[in-house]
Amino acid sequence: MFDFISTGLVPLASMAGITSVVIGIWLSLQEYQFKIKTETRLAQSEDVKSQIKLLKMFTVIMNIAYARGNSYFLEKLADLMVRPEKS
Repeated sequence: MFDFISTGLVPLASMAGITSVVIGIWLSLQEYQFKIKTETRLAQSEDVKSQIKLLKMFTVIMNIAYARGNSYFLEKLADLMVRPEKS
């Protein structure tokens, strides 16, 4: 009986312990890989958001620099410019 325990159950118990450790390591590595992918995706998303903000600000600055914004032209002013001067 003692021979069966030492030759059969001890290796079986140690194999079960090693298997549970391997499964735990494998699951933790999968979770770590998922977290890395999530953080990478988040970093890329933040980079795209900052590029969009930068492009928007650049567009606003360029519109101001080239005076492409709303322009107002008064017809009264045009009449005054076209009308001949009185002498």
